Amino acid sequence: MENTTYLHNHSVYSLFDGAQTIKEMVERAKLLGCKNLALTDHGTMMGIPKFVAECRKNEIKPLIGVEIYMQNPDDEIDGISIINKGHSCLYAVNDEGYKQLCHIMSDSEKKQIRIGKSVYPITTFEILKKYVKRGDLIYTTACVGGYIPQILYFNKKQEEKISEINERLSKCNSPEDAGYKLLCSEISDIQNKLYLFADDKKLIQKRTKQTYKKQEKAASKLTGEDKEIALKNIESIKAGIESAKKELEAVNDEIKNLKSDLSAKNKEKTEQEKTHKVYNRLKRELEECMIIDEEKINAFADSRLVYLADIFGKENTYVEIQYHGLDMEDYTFNRMISLAEKHGLKLIAANDAHMAVNTPENIKRRQILMAQRFEKWEELRPDSKEYYLKPNNELAEMLSHVYKKKSVIDAIKNTDELAARCDVKYDFGSHPPMFPNVPAGMTASEYLKLKSDKGKKERYPEGVSNEDEARYNHELDVITSMGYADYHLIVQDYIKKGKSFGKDTDYNVGPGRGSAAGSMVCYCLGK
Repeated sequence: MENTTYLHNHSVYSLFDGAQTIKEMVERAKLLGCKNLALTDHGTMMGIPKFVAECRKNEIKPLIGVEIYMQNPDDEIDGISIINKGHSCLYAVNDEGYKQLCHIMSDSEKKQIRIGKSVYPITTFEILKKYVKRGDLIYTTACVGGYIPQILYFNKKQEEKISEINERLSKCNSPEDAGYKLLCSEISDIQNKLYLFADDKKLIQKRTKQTYKKQEKAASKLTGEDKEIALKNIESIKAGIESAKKELEAVNDEIKNLKSDLSAKNKEKTEQEKTHKVYNRLKRELEECMIIDEEKINAFADSRLVYLADIFGKENTYVEIQYHGLDMEDYTFNRMISLAEKHGLKLIAANDAHMAVNTPENIKRRQILMAQRFEKWEELRPDSKEYYLKPNNELAEMLSHVYKKKSVIDAIKNTDELAARCDVKYDFGSHPPMFPNVPAGMTASEYLKLKSDKGKKERYPEGVSNEDEARYNHELDVITSMGYADYHLIVQDYIKKGKSFGKDTDYNVGPGRGSAAGSMVCYCLGK
């Protein structure tokens, strides 16, 4: 099977995700005999100029695309939001399509959302309807994280989440657990004992502080039997004090043991209460997990796909299938195939390449990028090794594990059909901006001279010397010969506007002659 076309590929411009440079990607594609190669970076077209240049240098046809993040305010069923940055791939058919992609991405950047280190430009139906002209762009449903696939997999994902939460809950202690209640009761009993022992200790301490000095002084003055009785009383007091000291020592030991026991049990309680917080959070998450009626899910996915096909045109809408060994792909893409058959949409196949080759080094490289993206280290999954530029015979074999052979053959054949339709000839060299308000019938150079001549009369009402006139004409010749007439008109326009703002505010605008300091033409233009 020929390796003619490779769709849905990511370079390092897919930040914290793509683990292949554009050069590595193109070199690998050329080695495989590729004739048509696509670049569909996540939410950006920054790599396109370099990609096009590299492809043309290697005699490979570049397919200009982007993988957008789609989300709409009404992406919900029964009030439940079911789309989270749904992916979709767009491919430019011609130069107009490329320009439409640029407009779409520019507007999407204005609706961007930030999660951790990543920024996601969001594309809405409103943006698509504003810029898409049928026949200039091709839409594909992308990966398992795609806009339509996310709808179809919503319930399964919820079920997986519920299962995961229940498993984590089983490892957490509930505030209602009998063990926790018993622990609280034991802590309460110890605290009560400590209160009682504290009272006993005070009484015993009083006994240890008894004195018999007065008795001894009184006894020293007695004689006979009275003295003997007095001395016996003193001995009895001494014995009581010694007994109290022993009792105090025993009480202190008991208090020490109780405090140690209390500390251990309080520590255990604190640890359990930490899991209670996790338990309560998981309980809340569990309550938020909603399973939607499957008929509503199917109807919503159906209506959204039809809506997109209406925007782009049925003939420009393709259903993409992939398989990297994930159960969710088997479940989702077989349903996507059914949707394609129902609506007469063609299938395409792709491997969602994030690496040129799946060497251990490249796999680790992407793992590191993903760790930076999500700010945590995740172990490699079984599918991690599959996201590379895969030869078509390997791709066909992989897809055939879960999809019908005819679907796979049609999908791979249709990738070549899609590629044949795309032919962007846009020159990605230097494109200086054009001043949009040049009067009809005039060039930018002529309009620049007209405005500058008018300004010269205002700036120099008494005229200029021959030397200054020569300088003025020389400047105009340099500006127009270098193609900078539009540039000077644009700068003059926004400086003029800025100065008009300054009149009504406390802000001032400088002369604005940065790249042409001391220019007589700029002075005449009022810049």
